[in-house]
Amino acid sequence: MKDKISFFIGIPILKNREEINNFSLYEPFNDFYGNFEKDEKWYHIVAKVNNRCVGNISLFLDKEDNCRICTLFNLIVRIPYRGWGIGYQLVEKALCLCSKIKVDKIKVMLFEEDKIAINLYRELGFEIWK
Repeated sequence: MKDKISFFIGIPILKNREEINNFSLYEPFNDFYGNFEKDEKWYHIVAKVNNRCVGNISLFLDKEDNCRICTLFNLIVRIPYRGWGIGYQLVEKALCLCSKIKVDKIKVMLFEEDKIAINLYRELGFEIWK
């Protein structure tokens, strides 16, 4: 199934949060990879199956005390597509981008009751703090 999933990334120009998955000006992930050092702070990576958005992760880039920080949040996979490894792949893509621009620190924003996402981030080596 992995070969049926395509990934796109873009800088949002949205009026509200509900438009994220309908935003159509994303670039294919591999084409965008070389342009990631732009000054924009917000990025969204979306996963598509048959040109339908099935998952999303948001990234916010910031600096704090000369330290480059990326906050990951809004990891969502549509219910029919859960269990396909899409969430895992979205986080991997985000980490790949963070590595490219040499982010010093990665934070994750989660809801305490989101056990699936918490387990996924733990599996990827993140420490969960309350």
